[in-house]
Parts: sequence; structure tokens; C-alpha cells
Amino acid sequence: MNGPSQGSTSSLDTAEATDATVSTGAPRVTTTVEPPALRTRIVGAFEVLSGLYVAGTGLLGWRAVGSAGGLRGMFVEGLFIAVGVLSVVAGVQLNRRARGGRTLSIVVLVAQLPVIATPTLYFSLFLLLRIVIGWSGGEPAFKLDAGGELFTRLGRSDAPFVGEHLVGVNLLALGLLLLLLRGARRQNEQGAERPTR
Repeated sequence: MNGPSQGSTSSLDTAEATDATVSTGAPRVTTTVEPPALRTRIVGAFEVLSGLYVAGTGLLGWRAVGSAGGLRGMFVEGLFIAVGVLSVVAGVQLNRRARGGRTLSIVVLVAQLPVIATPTLYFSLFLLLRIVIGWSGGEPAFKLDAGGELFTRLGRSDAPFVGEHLVGVNLLALGLLLLLLRGARRQNEQGAERPTR
């Protein structure tokens, strides 16, 4: 009778020791890669599509300008191609949740935010599509553009200023930037609330 009771006590002690080992063991570290949120995928898809379009049209323009022998035009078109490639890389890296994808995407979107067209300062960059709201000639202005543009000028030119005076912001780039930042914030909050195992 003493034998069975000792055997049961031994098995109970073993169970308690096992439970203690499990409860006091080191926490498991899991490295699961979650798919990007819908907001992130929308931004990434737009960056890839717009980058491919701009890089393709820039390449055609670069070849046309190169045949005409304009070095400055070739440099501008080459820069436009580089911006398109950067947008594609940013979109792919963003959707893969790779390191640097979010930063590159923010840079690409922020560069498309300002729209300035004045005789002394001109800056305009957009890829594929933009919706501009701003101020032109003392009145509110709304503008929709499709295609792509990269134009910069600092200082007054000898040539007369052609076009409308416009200072505004690209609402499409702003909306995509807010989507990206909000999605990143939500992912960070979910990661902080997730219990450790």
C-alpha cells in the first residue's frame, strides 16, 4: 500500500515539476511575417503602376531627346526615369514589408506634394495622376492632371513665363501618404497590444 502511494506522489511531483518548467521557461520568439494591410497594398500598387508608366515614357523621351542631341534634355529625362524606378522599388518593397520600403514610399509621396508655378520658382513632380487644389491669380484653383511631369526652375528666366501662376498641393499624394502613415500606426499599435508567448 505504501508502494502505490509513493508511486502516485512521485508522478504528481513530476507533473508539478513539468508545469513549473513550462511556466518559468524562456518566452518563445516567433518571427511570422504578416501580409501588408489593405492601405499599404493600395499605396504600393499605385507606386508600382505610376513608376512603370513614368519610367517607360521617360525612356521613350530620353531616346527622342538623345537623337536630337540635347544633353540637358537627356539629363532631365534620365532623372525622370530614375524617379520612376525609385517609385517601383518603393512600391515593391512596401508590399513585401521589406526594410526601407516605407521610408522610400514616404520620400516618393512627399516629393509629389508641392505644386509651385511662379516666374521665379517652379517645381512640379507627379507620377501618373494628380489632383491639385491651390491658389492661382488670387482665386482658389482646382486642377486634374494625368501622365507625369518633372520640372524645376529656380530664379527668373529670360524667357517669358508661360502658364498659370499656381501654388497648391497634390491631394492624391497627400491622401496616399495619410493612408500609409495611418496603416503603419495601426500595425504598430497591434504589435504593441499582441501578448508575448
